Amino acid sequence: MLTLLSTNEAALKLGLSVQGVHYRIKTNKLKSIVKDGKTFVYVDIEEEKTETQQSFIDNTNEIIQGKDEQIGFLKQAIRWMTFQHKKELIRMEKTHNKIIEIFKSEVVLLQRAYNEMQTLYKTNNTLHYQYQQTTTQSQKEYKGDDTVPIKEFLIFLRSKGKSNNQIKQILYNVIKSADSRFIYNPFTKEIIILKDNFQDLL
Repeated sequence: MLTLLSTNEAALKLGLSVQGVHYRIKTNKLKSIVKDGKTFVYVDIEEEKTETQQSFIDNTNEIIQGKDEQIGFLKQAIRWMTFQHKKELIRMEKTHNKIIEIFKSEVVLLQRAYNEMQTLYKTNNTLHYQYQQTTTQSQKEYKGDDTVPIKEFLIFLRSKGKSNNQIKQILYNVIKSADSRFIYNPFTKEIIILKDNFQDLL
């Protein structure tokens, strides 16, 4: 049913702008007449309403389809990100476990090194103590008439023409060679000299 409407009314009924109505008049999509200097158009309300509804439905379907595609892309992106996240978590867990294993092995090595140092320290102290005991015992055994005071020994060597440097070298040699006539305590720096003619040192 054709109804004669003003351009403003037609725009409202058709869901168009006034410019849109004039464009349809210009392209002969709407019939129009001019009365009293005003333009009126013939509009089939039912037909236009149907076209408008169909257009709305089509637009809505296109929007929904576009949104569905976006949702599909987002779901794919989420699945990919979830996979990458799990993969990264697995990699980080493996790295963490490797670091823990390395730390554990380092702790074991440090513990072994500490135990070895403790053993060596105890052994060294024991040997030191035993050596001191042995040296002290030897010093006690040989103190008395069997020994020569260091001063007398030095006077003896000087009387034989030995210089201070030569005397030092003689003492160094006898201690290094573990001469049984010279008992040296490296901890107390004491030396016991047993009686002898010392002709081999001249």
